[in-house]
Amino acid sequence: MALLTDTHVQAAGDVTLEATNATTLTATFDNSLESSGSGFTGQNSMAASAVLASNYMASGAEARVRGIAIVPVIDADGDVTVAASDSSDLVSTTTVSLVSETESTNIASADDAMAIGFTSVRNVLDGGTIAEVTDADLTGATVTVAAENAATLEAKLQAASKAEGGSEFGQGTQLAVGGVIASNTLLGAATATVADSSLTSTLGAIHVTAENAAKLDVENVNQVISGSVAVGVTLAFNSVGYESQNVLFQTLDASWAPTSETSMRLKPVRRSPTHPLPPQAT
Repeated sequence: MALLTDTHVQAAGDVTLEATNATTLTATFDNSLESSGSGFTGQNSMAASAVLASNYMASGAEARVRGIAIVPVIDADGDVTVAASDSSDLVSTTTVSLVSETESTNIASADDAMAIGFTSVRNVLDGGTIAEVTDADLTGATVTVAAENAATLEAKLQAASKAEGGSEFGQGTQLAVGGVIASNTLLGAATATVADSSLTSTLGAIHVTAENAAKLDVENVNQVISGSVAVGVTLAFNSVGYESQNVLFQTLDASWAPTSETSMRLKPVRRSPTHPLPPQAT
């Protein structure tokens, strides 16, 4: 945060109050299991895995000129700029591979192969920018109040379960089951505000701009292969600018806390009036 409160500034050149956030969180998880059984007869093989992963990132940038006890005056012969930008990046890559194989030389052997996997991943990037001038007088060649949000959330999840084998005439079972739950939430706005203030440009150019170019890029793959029975279930929840009150993920949040969690918090949990907390269920 860049903050100027109750302070007069006079400069022969430019005056710049700028807050920039370019934090990066990269999380990579790879879980690969392979089970095999071979022999004359009655071979059994099983590969099973359960993965719970969560990545939380709180970013954002704020630049504010505020008058509380007095009206601050910024007078510059050059340009006056109040700017906030956020280009934070959260990259999450999760790979889960399960392979179960059996092989018998007895052509009538009843061999079983099972590959069972469950993967649940949640990614949250909470950012946003605020450029604000309140109860202040700004004078310069040009005056700019700008907020830019270019935060990016990239999430890739690849899950595969494969069961194969058995004998030529046996009654064995090959079972592959793959369950995937993926949730990706990108929050954050760009807000530029001028309130109860005076902006004067000696060259005639005054800019108050807000640009939100936040990006959510998601890829989910759930591949299930079996020579007999294959079952695949995929649930994907992706949202930009909205944090849903999903009962399923509220329950999973409680279970994720003590398991696999990667987090980065850069500011206290709060919301400005332009980005209030969503209503809570009672």
